[in-house]
Amino acid sequence: MIEILTERKNMKIDFGETRLEKVDRLSKPHKWFAWYPVEISAHDYRWLEYVERTGRPSALCEGLWFWKYKAIPKTVGDVLKGVEND
Repeated sequence: MIEILTERKNMKIDFGETRLEKVDRLSKPHKWFAWYPVEISAHDYRWLEYVERTGRPSALCEGLWFWKYKAIPKTVGDVLKGVEND
């Protein structure tokens, strides 16, 4: 019985990332699959492809994020030319 209590005392629980770690991770540009239509710019929507997404948490509502999206160029040649996905 004493051995069991001693083993339990050494248990650690990982609750995942903190809110500040999540804000830091999602506020940097990251690749994201647009599984619903997202607006890249006026009259330019992307759907079912990878885009670059940057987030900003709401100051008023916990869990609400504001997102900005950018198109990811298709090929190295497109990157050099500055052409975005069509």
